Amino acid sequence: MDKTSKKKEGIARLMELAGTKKAGLTAACTLSVLSSVCRIIPYFTIYRVLQMLISCYSSGETFTFASVRTLVLITAASAVLYGVFAYSSAMLSHGAAFDILYELRMKLMEKMGRISSGYYTANTQGSVKKLLIEDVEQIEGFIAHSMCEVAAAIATPLLTIIVLFIVDWRLTLVSLLPIICSFVILAMALKKPDGSQHQKNMADCKTKMEGTIIEYIHGMSVIKIFGGTKNAFKRYETDMNAFTRSVHDTAYYNANGMGLYYAFFGAQVLFLLPASIIMLAHSNAYAEVLPKILFFLVVCAGLKEPLENMMNVSIDSTKINVGMKRIDELLDEPEITLVGEGKLLTKFDIAFDNVSFTYPGSGIYACDRVSFNLP
Repeated sequence: MDKTSKKKEGIARLMELAGTKKAGLTAACTLSVLSSVCRIIPYFTIYRVLQMLISCYSSGETFTFASVRTLVLITAASAVLYGVFAYSSAMLSHGAAFDILYELRMKLMEKMGRISSGYYTANTQGSVKKLLIEDVEQIEGFIAHSMCEVAAAIATPLLTIIVLFIVDWRLTLVSLLPIICSFVILAMALKKPDGSQHQKNMADCKTKMEGTIIEYIHGMSVIKIFGGTKNAFKRYETDMNAFTRSVHDTAYYNANGMGLYYAFFGAQVLFLLPASIIMLAHSNAYAEVLPKILFFLVVCAGLKEPLENMMNVSIDSTKINVGMKRIDELLDEPEITLVGEGKLLTKFDIAFDNVSFTYPGSGIYACDRVSFNLP
């Protein structure tokens, strides 16, 4: 298959399924970015107020509300606009998400009526339920929340870092050092092929376990009648233990990398304090340096949240990729060719003409060249 005909995957495939709703999603993401801009504006006003306070204190001048009235109005306006943009973004994204959710479920249900019943033999009720409910709901959650958060998660840290560079490039580099280290550690962990395999294995074990639970509960009356409780429970126990082992293996595999990641990720203050002491020691006027230091201590503490959102969005996108693959596997299932569909029947005879059939993987024919007529 050449590159031009290669099927899209992940978020690109999700946008393809969105169809006419892409315009609404684009508008929602744009409004989310604008809300991020409004969220950054108070950082500038806070910095200016700090400068004025410390300048007045060092010079002995009187600090008045009139001197900061404009900054207060700008801060209040940015807070109002942030609420308006964020609310509008959420309304658009949720509306698009529920429309896409409805269309996708209808498409899947129509497809399920046109495929071979062998699909339901090869797949448990739990796996089909997970596909139609959990995987589709996960997509709805991603569109309604995470897609706009992608835009905000990228815009907010970038705008914040630009503000920090404007205030002081030296303290900005010091603040970014632990973040860069944490992302390098995370990237190295995510690049390992075993990591994605662990995630896939855990998802597969969970699907199998859920299918066994549903079948175990639905078939309880039959199991008791035929005295098969022990064997049925054994299968349930085996699948439960397999899922537990997969969670345990995944957690231990990620333990070292994630431990180092979180250790560096929130360590900005540990890097800022010695850098601030050095700057104060070599400064001629504390009034110039102190507002910058206080500003960085306040802002860098809040920088962790948008960066964590970025990481969470990347994890959610990985889950979406797995869910989209399952949905596409169902949509790509071969359909049964219906002969005479739409014709008005005049007689209702049943005829088998040299019919052979075998269940997938059995190797034994359930019907072997069977022919008969039922008037």
